[in-house]
Amino acid sequence: MRMYHAIPVAFTSYLADYATRQELADGTVASERDYMSTLSTRIRDAWRPGKAYAYSKTLPGDVEQTLGCDTLIMIHDGNGAKLCLIEAKWPRVATKPGYRWDKLQKIKGTAQKVSHFSDQLSRQRLVLPGAIVAEMFLLESPPGTRSGLLDNFGATLVPHEHAQEFDAIHRDRHLPWSNQDFWELIGFSREKTLNVYDLMFGLASCQLGQPLPVVNGAVSVSVAGVAEPVSIPASVDQLSEMGPTVCERLGLTTLLVLQTRNLG
Repeated sequence: MRMYHAIPVAFTSYLADYATRQELADGTVASERDYMSTLSTRIRDAWRPGKAYAYSKTLPGDVEQTLGCDTLIMIHDGNGAKLCLIEAKWPRVATKPGYRWDKLQKIKGTAQKVSHFSDQLSRQRLVLPGAIVAEMFLLESPPGTRSGLLDNFGATLVPHEHAQEFDAIHRDRHLPWSNQDFWELIGFSREKTLNVYDLMFGLASCQLGQPLPVVNGAVSVSVAGVAEPVSIPASVDQLSEMGPTVCERLGLTTLLVLQTRNLG
């Protein structure tokens, strides 16, 4: 997408995040899954007047997260596509500083336990080729509230590589993440954090991620742990039928696909 197209795409998405954070503050949005579904739907609905196409689908959360992420965003122009994987977390730092948003889980085949979020970060290393991966942290204070190193108007995203590095060096992954860990992560990543505007602008202007070819109307990706390549249709009509299957195979709860012109 050309630069002059990237700005309205990013701005529209940021406004959608602003409105969704307001609903989180009001209590209308009640969970991470609810937030991502609402945000994706808003972006989809705002995209259509610009003569582009979008599809959003949320599935039940009991599907195993193969990739350690709950949301996939794909932007394509019919020839090339950009992919972004997001894992949303709501640590409730504004209203419940001591809130326990992580938990321990058993390591398969052993009696040991590991942080669920740390396990997700490990699985995110096996990401779709060329995809951008980020941890999205939600904040329940009203938009415009000064929030230190966090975004004042929407969610704050930490690129996966920085979260993974922090987890490996500065934490014991056999303990659950705490809000103290969260704040230390934000400080550790302070020069690299993003908001939704930064993310969508980077994807749309081809400054983030590697383009993947759209062949026969679909993007085919190979994923560790998934036996056969997963085909993500580019057509909204095909997505209406195949979207839930893509989510199930990749362990996603939200899928957003945006079709536009002149990617790159």
